[in-house]
Amino acid sequence: MFRFKYIFLLLALGMFSVSSCGSKETGTEEASSPKTASSAELTSAKLTWHSFDEGLRVASETDKPVYLFIDAKWCSWCKKMRRETFTDSEVKLAFSNLIPVTIDGESKEVVTYQGKSYSLAQLSRQVFAVRGFPMSVFLEPNGDIIGGMPGYIKAKDFAARANYVGEGRYKNQSFEDYMKEMGS
Repeated sequence: MFRFKYIFLLLALGMFSVSSCGSKETGTEEASSPKTASSAELTSAKLTWHSFDEGLRVASETDKPVYLFIDAKWCSWCKKMRRETFTDSEVKLAFSNLIPVTIDGESKEVVTYQGKSYSLAQLSRQVFAVRGFPMSVFLEPNGDIIGGMPGYIKAKDFAARANYVGEGRYKNQSFEDYMKEMGS
């Protein structure tokens, strides 16, 4: 029940998202190795994405929440989010407290999540309830679901949500109270 409270909270916050694409088959996932950077480097450097398995491993080792971006290579809103949201300096700074993971929501690649094997497409639909792309999901360092938001998210809105989760504020404060405290 506690976990679902946050799923609904973040889904409600997803109402700020602009749009999402439908479903179609194609693509593979993008991944790279973890790096450590200063705040200045974070705002000017390209964001480093992890594969699903690697991201969960790094999250567990660093005790940082995961931001999971589920997309499809053909999805124009996914491309727009990569181009406009994830290149924003505030968003890059917010990622300093998160482990960024991306998966192709239509891939047949098999991964293990909480002791069960899934293709990335099955994981997306069955576990993370993806009905369109893009989909943003926040996970605890142990992989438990915090919540998700469908559709394209503008940089300012995304940075606020990422900071809320990355700072651990979701554990004891509503998003609305967090935003009031931040002066928004």
